[in-house]
Amino acid sequence: MEEESLLTAFLEHLPEGLQEAVEDHRQFEKRLEKVIDEASGEWPGIALDRMAFVRYLASMFPVDVAPEKTLQTLRTADLFIACACAHGDEKAIIAAEKRFAPTIEWALARMGVGAPG
Repeated sequence: MEEESLLTAFLEHLPEGLQEAVEDHRQFEKRLEKVIDEASGEWPGIALDRMAFVRYLASMFPVDVAPEKTLQTLRTADLFIACACAHGDEKAIIAAEKRFAPTIEWALARMGVGAPG
């Protein structure tokens, strides 16, 4: 049985109608691999299946923007950790809390929202 390619998994999980918008499949898959490597490199020690991430990533693409453009503008490292957290990875959850909690607390304080108590 042949292993599913990253591009195939990605295309299958894109919002309907966007599959045809990916013109150069070979080039897009190379870019996709690079993006995945860069995103995972931002989170050392977090093990996330590449196929799971590419499927999650594809599902985040807006329907009204060309996939190539979206791939250039998405914050893929943030999506990588979000995906790992959504899959229940305890290391990812701890890492995300460490990185994002101060920013979230600051934003809530600015909005006048405090901790319940």
